[in-house]
Amino acid sequence: MKLSLTTALLLPTLAVAAAAQNIDTLGTCQLPTWQPNGLAALERMGQSVAIQGNTALVGAPGGDRVFVYERDFSTWSLVQTLQSPLGLGVEFGHSVAIDGERCFVGAPGVDLAAQNAGAVHVFQRGPSQWTHLQAVLDLTPTVNGRFGHSVDASGGWIAVGAPGDGGTGRAHVLSVYGGNAVLLREFGQFLADDNFASAVALHRNVGDSYAQVFASNWSDDTLDTNAGSVWHVAVSGTDITYGGVLRPADLGLYDLFGYALDYDGEHLVVGARGNDEQAVGAGAAYIYDVGPTTFPLSADFAAKIHAPEAGVGDQFGYSVAVEGKRIAIGARMQEAAPGEVGKVHLFQPAIFGDTWVYDRTLEPTDGMAAQHFGSAVALGDRQVVVGSMYHYEVGFQAGAAYLFSTATNAADGGLCPSEHLTTAQSYGPNKSGPNSAPGLQLVTPAVPGQSALLRVDGLAAGAAPILLVGTAPDLLPFDAGHFLVANPLLIQMSQASLFGQVGVAWSVPQAPGLFGVPIYCQAFAIDPAAVGAFHTVHSRGLAIGVGH
Repeated sequence: MKLSLTTALLLPTLAVAAAAQNIDTLGTCQLPTWQPNGLAALERMGQSVAIQGNTALVGAPGGDRVFVYERDFSTWSLVQTLQSPLGLGVEFGHSVAIDGERCFVGAPGVDLAAQNAGAVHVFQRGPSQWTHLQAVLDLTPTVNGRFGHSVDASGGWIAVGAPGDGGTGRAHVLSVYGGNAVLLREFGQFLADDNFASAVALHRNVGDSYAQVFASNWSDDTLDTNAGSVWHVAVSGTDITYGGVLRPADLGLYDLFGYALDYDGEHLVVGARGNDEQAVGAGAAYIYDVGPTTFPLSADFAAKIHAPEAGVGDQFGYSVAVEGKRIAIGARMQEAAPGEVGKVHLFQPAIFGDTWVYDRTLEPTDGMAAQHFGSAVALGDRQVVVGSMYHYEVGFQAGAAYLFSTATNAADGGLCPSEHLTTAQSYGPNKSGPNSAPGLQLVTPAVPGQSALLRVDGLAAGAAPILLVGTAPDLLPFDAGHFLVANPLLIQMSQASLFGQVGVAWSVPQAPGLFGVPIYCQAFAIDPAAVGAFHTVHSRGLAIGVGH
C-alpha cells in the first residue's frame, strides 16, 4: 500500500547541528514504578513478568503473590492480587505466563505430592476477576523436582520445567481443555545435575497439531564446564520429534547458554549470561530463525549480540524476550551510577540484511544501586515490562516492576502522549564522483503531525539537491546496486552552501498504519552539465521508522 506524504515549506540553509544518532531516543517514557501498597521485604516482586494485550502479570514469589495489572484505554491499574491456593512458602509466582483468557503461575515449592515437587496453577479470566481453575501437579513427582520452576504458554498448550526432577530435570508439555490441563509429553536429557528445563519456551498456533518447544540445559558440560545447550523438540498429542541440540561452537567455561529463553514462533532468543567475549561475565545472547514443525526441525543461527559498553559481570542475557520485530535483553548487573543498577537493551532487525541491530537502552529513573533491574523482562505490542526483584525502596528485596511505553500517542493504545521514538538508519551504497554521496541526517525527531528537519551533507558546491520521499517496500534498484524510491514525492531543495549543509522540512504523517513502517528518503545530486541526469545521480538514503 502506498501512503502519501505532505511536504512543508522549504528551508534555507541550516546552521550547524549535532549529528543525529542511528536511534533517536528522545521522549523515552518510563511510567511510575509498580510497587503495590503492602509490599514487604523479601517478596522479590519482579522476579517474573509477563504481558499480553491489556494484561500484565508480575510475580512476587517471596510473598507467594502475583499482581495483575490491566489497561483501560491509556491507564494501567492493579486489578487483582493472585495468591497461593496451597499455602505459603511455595514460591507462588516464581514463573508466570499468559495465553488469551488464561494465566499460569508456577509454584515450584509446593509439597503436595512430595517435598518441593512443585505445581502450576491455572487461572481463568472472568467478567470481574481471575478465578482459580486447577493446580497442575507432576504426574511422576520427585523430591525437589521443582515442577513449575519455568512455564510458557501458547495456543492452549503449556510447557513446564522441572529442573530438579531426579537430579536431571524434565520438560512437560500439556494442553488445557476447559478447566483441565492434560499431559501430552514429557522429555529430558538424563544427565545428572544439568538443570534441564530451568527455562522453557513454547509456541503453538491455535489449530496446529504440533507445538515447537525449547528447553535449556545451561549446565551442559559437553563443550566446557557449564557451557550450556538448548534442546529443540516438536510435540503433538501422540508423538514427539527431537530436533537438534543448539550448542554453538564458541561456547566456553561458565557461559550458561540457555539460562534464559523466549520464542515467538519465528525467532528464538537464548541468553548466555556468563559469556566472556566482551569481558568476564559480561554475557551475550544468541538469536535463531526457527522453521516450521516439519522434520527435520530447524533453528538456524541468525546473530550473536552483546550489550553496548559491556563490562565485567554485567550478566547480559540474564533475561530475554522477543515479540515480532523487537528483542529485549536484561543485563541485571550492568554498571550505572551509583553502580550495578542494571539495564535492559532493545534490538530490532536491520533494515537491510539478516541481522539484528541495537535500538535503545531502558534504565530506571530512580537509579537505585544493586536493584537488579532486568532480572525479568517481557514485551507487549507497545509496552516493555521490566522486573527489578531486589529493589529496596519499601523493604529489603521487596522488589518492583517498571512499565515502559513504545507507543506513539494515547489514541494508539499507549501511555505517553509526548513520546515519539524514531529509528533512523542509513542505507544504500555510496558512489564516487564530483557530486557523490549526499548523506541525510535527521535533525529533529519525526513526530507525527509535526514538521521534521532533515539535513543534507556532502554536496559539491553548486550542486542542486532534490529530496525523494517514499514508503517501504517501494524501492527500485538501479545502476549497480543503488536504490531509488518508487513513486516518490519530490521536494526541490535550495542550492548547497555553507559547506554543503542544506535543510528541508517535511510533514510527518499521522496515519496509524504508517507507525513502524520505514519512510525512505533520498537526496539526489544532479550535475546540470551532464547528459542524462540519472547517470550522474548519486545518493545515500535514510530510512526513518516513525513511532517504533
